[in-house]
Amino acid sequence: MKIPGLLHRWILIALKPVTKLMGKIHFAPHARKILAHDVIAIEDAMLPGDGIITFSEGELTNYFIDGEYKHCAMYLGQGQVIEAVGKGVVITDLEDFCASKDKICVVRPKFCTFDERLRAVKYALTQVGTAYDYEFNPNVDSFYCAELYTQALQMATSFTSPFFPREVMGMMTVLPVDFKLATKKFEIVIERPIG
Repeated sequence: MKIPGLLHRWILIALKPVTKLMGKIHFAPHARKILAHDVIAIEDAMLPGDGIITFSEGELTNYFIDGEYKHCAMYLGQGQVIEAVGKGVVITDLEDFCASKDKICVVRPKFCTFDERLRAVKYALTQVGTAYDYEFNPNVDSFYCAELYTQALQMATSFTSPFFPREVMGMMTVLPVDFKLATKKFEIVIERPIG
């Protein structure tokens, strides 16, 4: 059954307190699957403007986000990533970012030049401190993780990017796994762990 857009929006607004709480609940495994040698290989393979999609075991939100990857960030360069999390858009050290992950895939937009990827990084940096988008509104007042990366690529390419949101439950959205599935638009640079 398809939920009409306005009803879906009201449901998301009503559930916002629950969603915030769910994002804080983690049942972490004893040891993460991304190891130090994986982090080194990932950092060596990345360029500024690459997308980083991840999966972390034990997060309650895993049950509500489709696909094998549940989070998205952007590599800034020099060992730093930018991501939209519950407290808003933040810069995180790559090693700290990877320490809470069990699966990581780095994607690179085929439709962007190196200069455009740098423009995407610059745009994302201007969003530090912007609130998290718990209602998944299609605007630039707040961002959820994949929305921040998508918007940065759109701004960098003067809105000529061929990658854009799709309809999910009556809303235009981007899921983290969409970057991996869009094989004509993104190349997979590295995926860890292997196998």
